[in-house]
Amino acid sequence: MKGHRSTADGYVSILKSLQRSGDKVQIGPEMTHEISPWNGSFAYPRDRLINPVGRKLNYAFCIAEMVDILCCDNPGTAPEYNKNVRNWMVRGKFPGHYGVRMNAMAYDSMMQKPNQLYRCFTELSERPTSRRAVITIHNPMLEAYDSKDVACTMSLQYLIRNDKLHAITTMRSNDALWGFCYDTWLFQFLQEALAGMLGVGLGSY
Repeated sequence: MKGHRSTADGYVSILKSLQRSGDKVQIGPEMTHEISPWNGSFAYPRDRLINPVGRKLNYAFCIAEMVDILCCDNPGTAPEYNKNVRNWMVRGKFPGHYGVRMNAMAYDSMMQKPNQLYRCFTELSERPTSRRAVITIHNPMLEAYDSKDVACTMSLQYLIRNDKLHAITTMRSNDALWGFCYDTWLFQFLQEALAGMLGVGLGSY
């Protein structure tokens, strides 16, 4: 596993390793460089804003997607900030929308609105050393495999060790140009928010 200080610090070296040692793979009409499986760790999740020289991410979209996933129904407001994501919509909706998955796949009859992130919070509040704080996103029962929008994220897992909250993200696919930048920002934000809710330190991602 390649360790980095943060996604912000490690991004350029990750791109260089892709160019240097990635296998050439034909994905649809495009030829890509791929490292599979790729394993990496980041010690400081707060330093998650990727902003190297010449790279212009849509930071308004970062915020809109986070609010969309936490608060809004499918498809929410994110497309207003990034028109490119409309290419993944089917009849005005995103089949692989993360917010819908996080809010629909962990039903608890005692909760007014099922929410996997809240279930992780209650699990770790009651059993701090639990390994059951998992959010499942990719689901073959829900995927529209004939569409462009098939959930790239398999799962998110949270562990409290040494009074710090660590996060493990498992992806089926994660392009380095766009997906990695936006996904790691979002998932490290969720990690920091959950750590704050639990009153513990922020561990590695």
